[in-house]
Amino acid sequence: MTGHTYPCALVQWFHWIVEERDKLTGMWMVVPFLNEDGSHDLSIIHIDSIIHGAHLLPIFSTQFVPQGLQFHDSLDAYQGFYVNHFIDHHAFELVS
Repeated sequence: MTGHTYPCALVQWFHWIVEERDKLTGMWMVVPFLNEDGSHDLSIIHIDSIIHGAHLLPIFSTQFVPQGLQFHDSLDAYQGFYVNHFIDHHAFELVS
C-alpha cells in the first residue's frame, strides 16, 4: 500500500434510446449500456473529470410501481430512464 488516496467515482454508462428528445416531456431517454456479456458498462473515473451529476427518472409503464421498491433499486427495476434537465438551471443549460 502506497498511502496515496485517489478521489474517484464509480460511473454506470448509459446511451440514448433515440436521437431526439421525447416530444411529451422534452427530456432525453436513456438505457444502460451493456457489455457483450450482458453486464453493465462501469468505469472508475477521477472526480475532477465529473462535470455534473445526472438525475434519472424511470420511464414508467402502465403497471403499478412494485410495492416495497426502494429508490436505490430503481436502476435495476426499470429498463429506461429520462434525463431530468429540469432538476436545476445548471443541468438545464448542460443538457439543453
